[in-house]
Amino acid sequence: MTDFSSYGTLLYSGSTVIAGLVKLESPKIKNAKINTTNHGSGGYTTFISGSLTEIDDFKATFSFDGTTNATLYSALIAGTIGSYKIAFPNSKSWTFNALVTEFQPEGADAQSPELLQYSVTFSPSGSMVIA
Repeated sequence: MTDFSSYGTLLYSGSTVIAGLVKLESPKIKNAKINTTNHGSGGYTTFISGSLTEIDDFKATFSFDGTTNATLYSALIAGTIGSYKIAFPNSKSWTFNALVTEFQPEGADAQSPELLQYSVTFSPSGSMVIA
């Protein structure tokens, strides 16, 4: 097994890299389950697949550059689903459609200056292609 660093992970909007990515929380992919436990289950909880795969919301944090933040803010206001891709440094990628549902500039503290950043929450819609 080969291990890889997460450094160099990129987030794309369409075919354009979204500049200034600082941190990316990868989306959780899960299969909805239906509880089938009954009095004859032998004292154990039982389940079947609900046949619906769900991709949870996830957040990305960017450095505030004046251009990228305007693009993602516009996507939030427009309320349209866009095409995105997470490209990992090992040449693997996850491609999916998502709605931008939150845009939050980080606070500014004069007594403890930090890189000015903002976070964006993506809500995936539909399937994800893992390549």
